[in-house]
This record gives sequence, C-alpha cells and structure tokens, in this order.
Amino acid sequence: MKARQELTTPSGEEARPLRQAQGRHLRVLLAIDLEAVSDMQLLMGELQAGNPYHLEIAGIAREGTVVYQDAVEKGADVVLLSPTIPGYSPEVVQRLYHYEEHPILTVALVPTVGDWAVTMEKAGAMGHLTTPLSPESISRLAAMLPPAVRDAYGYRTSDKYVPRLSPEVAQIVDRGGWRRQTVAFWAPSGGVGKTTLSVNVAAALGVIANKRTLLIDTDMNKGDAHLLLDLEGEEKNVYALAKQLVTFGNVTPLDVKRFLTPYRRSNLSVLIGIPQTWMASDASLAGEQGMRLIKNLLELTEPAYDFIVFDLGQTYNHPVHLTVLQQADLIFLVVNSTVTSLYAGHKALGALRQAGLLEGDRLRVVVNKYHPRHGISRREVQDALEGLPTFAEIAAGENQEVTIALNDGEPVVLADGKAQVAQDILQLSAALYPPLADIRELQAGKKSGFLERFLRLRPSAGSGHRSGQAFGG
Repeated sequence: MKARQELTTPSGEEARPLRQAQGRHLRVLLAIDLEAVSDMQLLMGELQAGNPYHLEIAGIAREGTVVYQDAVEKGADVVLLSPTIPGYSPEVVQRLYHYEEHPILTVALVPTVGDWAVTMEKAGAMGHLTTPLSPESISRLAAMLPPAVRDAYGYRTSDKYVPRLSPEVAQIVDRGGWRRQTVAFWAPSGGVGKTTLSVNVAAALGVIANKRTLLIDTDMNKGDAHLLLDLEGEEKNVYALAKQLVTFGNVTPLDVKRFLTPYRRSNLSVLIGIPQTWMASDASLAGEQGMRLIKNLLELTEPAYDFIVFDLGQTYNHPVHLTVLQQADLIFLVVNSTVTSLYAGHKALGALRQAGLLEGDRLRVVVNKYHPRHGISRREVQDALEGLPTFAEIAAGENQEVTIALNDGEPVVLADGKAQVAQDILQLSAALYPPLADIRELQAGKKSGFLERFLRLRPSAGSGHRSGQAFGG
C-alpha cells in the first residue's frame, strides 16, 4: 500500500510559489463549518492582504453543495474543506481536481478524532491539517501548496492524466450502440496475462468510461486481481460471501454490496478473490454450492451494473469456473504466441465444445503479448485454435510499462495511457463499449480545445484519478 506523506516544509526550488513567478498569489476558497469560529478568524487574519504566505482568500463557502461552483466562479486554486460542512460529499473533491480549465486542489481540515483524514485523502484530497488550526500549520500549508499545485499542473498536462467526463459530456458521447454484458477472461494455461487484461478492461469501463462496472475475481487457483488495484481483501472477498450464503441460505443485494470494495471514487467495484488457495476446495465453493453462488451472484448484480468482468482460473472443470463460462455473454480466451499456450488453447477448445460452451458465438480469442519475432505467425495462431479468428491482439514489448503499473498498484490504462499496450487494451474495451473511442479522442484533444469543437459538432445528446501527490499535516 502507498504510504501517505507527511506535511513538511520544503526548501530550495520547491518552496518557490508557482503563482508568484507569474505575478499572482494562490487563491484559496474557505469551506469551513460555521461552528469553527476560531479557525475562520485565524485564517482571515493570517491571510489578509499583504500576508507573507503568497496566499489570498478567494471567498467563503458555507454549504458543501456550492463548493465546486464557488471555487470555479471565484478562480480558486485551492479549497480548504471541512467534511463537517453541511452538504459535504466526497465527490466534490474529485470534481474540483478534474475541473476542465485547471486542477483545483483540496486540503482537508479535519478534527483529531475520527478517520476523516484517511477518507478524504482516499477521495483525492492532497493532504490534511488538523483542527484547531495554528499559525504554524498555516505556515506549513503555505510552504507545501506551491509544489503541490505545480505537480498537479504537470500531471494534468502529461500523457498519464485520465480526465473524468462531466455527466453532460458523457451523455453527448454515449450515443448508444452498446449493451450490458457479462464477460469472462479465461486462459487454460498460466502466465498469459489474463488477470492483467481483466483488471485493465474493468478499469477502462469503470474509471475512464465511468460505466457501472463490477470486477469479480473467481480465479480458484489464486485470487490476486486486487493487487493490481492496490486493494486489500483479507475480510471482504468471494470466500466470505460464499460462507454467508451457506450460513444463511440466501444473500440479498445489500449483502453482496457489503462484500464489494470500491476502487477510488469511480464506478468500478471489486469482489476480491480467495485469499488462500485451499478455500477453492471448501464446501462453500465446491460442487453444487459453488454453482449456486455464481448464479445467485449474477442474478443480484446484473441488474445493477452495465458491465460485469470475471477473472477466471485455468481449470474449466471447477464448478465456479464452469458456471461462469456457462453464464457469461462473452468469453475471452487469452493465449500467447507460444507453443505451450497455443497447445493448451487447442486442447481446451475440444473440452469446451464437448461441454456445449462454444454455442452462440460467445468465444473471442485475445492474443496477448504478441510479437511477430517470437517465431509464430498470426496465421499459425489461428490454425492452432481451429481457425478461430483473433478478436484482439495486445502488443508485446511494453512489459516495462505493465510491470511499473503493476508494482504501483495501478492499471496501465490509467498509469500510462499512451503506451501501446494500454492503447491495445483500450481498443479491446471499446469493442464492449464503443463510446470509449470518443472518450479517448476527447482526452487526446483536450489541450488543443478539442472538447469545445466536440460539443459544437454534437449538439444533441444520444442514448444509451488519479489525484496528485498527497501530504499529511
């Protein structure tokens, strides 16, 4: 897990205010609870005109529902936000950061009691100050804000930034032409990148496209998809849900929701896999009970989500794997351009056909980590898989980007969207949700005023975070 950085006073170049070099101080919006009279008085006194901090008060917001509007209208660079302000919602932190013109940073003003600091920083706050405030805490804040703002601006202009579309723009982009689907990523051999693909496709749909997406890790060999998202799953996981089904005889939508883990402040939720391999043979996941779990789970979740993405283990005869393969709208068979992977894929096709799982044109071949210099041609890949055409091809040679993203606990489509492997995965995701192609075009053209032209060219709506560096205080 990433550790939160403490608020410390920088020195040298980092202490130079970003706005000062441009002849303007950083503008701060105060969104503080009415009862925090002493804090408000201190801020008003310390940040009055001519203060040495190079900060100026942009305004005061008394309601959480108007914080975003006030920050935009008053040209704020930073919002000092108390979670106890009436109408506060964590979503405002992300809205501020993803403001189209420039990032507006949030610093949480939190009491010493409770976990507000953790929850607000998870929502995207750049850091926190504990209340009651003191002149020293304001001095630390003033020292840290310029480099934090500079870093946020730098990240915004980088290729790694993933903007969040407003609901209005999302309606224009989403012209229909897609349907809700349950998809399964499956490979009969290990090490082909099945989990990497399932996690990244889920992130593309749930974070970039902002569609309601559920990633379910039902790999009965190992449950590690959550590690690629930097999530913890010791208590809330598919095994714990299965045990509840056995204990109480049934589960409700509310029961399922309690076992899900949200990914940041996005529309992606995760049902984490088994934390120990022995759990796959437990009575709650084996035999009829395992089949019942998957059927009940889909019955309860399919109405609530636009996309459900399963990460499956290698063995197709485990009842959990088999039931998912039977129930999924699409099965992505993941192979590599290696003899062992293609041999396993060839053998699996026979077993799947015998089980009646190849009916209805549900199978799609995804060749992951492909490179023509590996010695196996595209034609040979197709011949090995009984003539099935390749639905998607993910380029090899970008393992550095994937490895860095994996170790950082972030999908590569979010961490390095310009990398070829990320582009290939986004193209695969766009096959499920075609408006993703428009969203990617929006992102690419953001700096050149593409959004304005996009809205002008599409006047009618159709049918159908990364946060910056955090610091503590």
